[in-house]
Amino acid sequence: MAACPRHAPALQSDPDRCRLRQRHHCAARRRAGPKLSDEETTLAELKARIAKTVKFVEGFKPKDIDGSETRDITLTVGGQEMRFKGQPYLVHFALRNFYFHVTTAYDILRRCGVDIGKRDFIGMT
Repeated sequence: MAACPRHAPALQSDPDRCRLRQRHHCAARRRAGPKLSDEETTLAELKARIAKTVKFVEGFKPKDIDGSETRDITLTVGGQEMRFKGQPYLVHFALRNFYFHVTTAYDILRRCGVDIGKRDFIGMT
């Protein structure tokens, strides 16, 4: 179910969010991330994909991204090439993108009647 006409359905947008998390971390390290299929059709499959992404991200060490604040990062998003230095990439693209998707998921869950609030959103429950 899409939240609005311009928003992708969850089965499409959840894999996109996983792909974005990996892309952000890999850009800082200049390494390729694991290949994930885009064939998930059930909630269980989406949860497994999220778990793989979390495991991948948790495998990073500080030394993996040391010096990345000045690295050149080039991405293609929606067919448009975007160029950044590492720190502006993190502050002005990656974090904003991350929080946009977290907030959107939170809003969709609340709209669908899930009993969550601000304390859940900020991790205080």
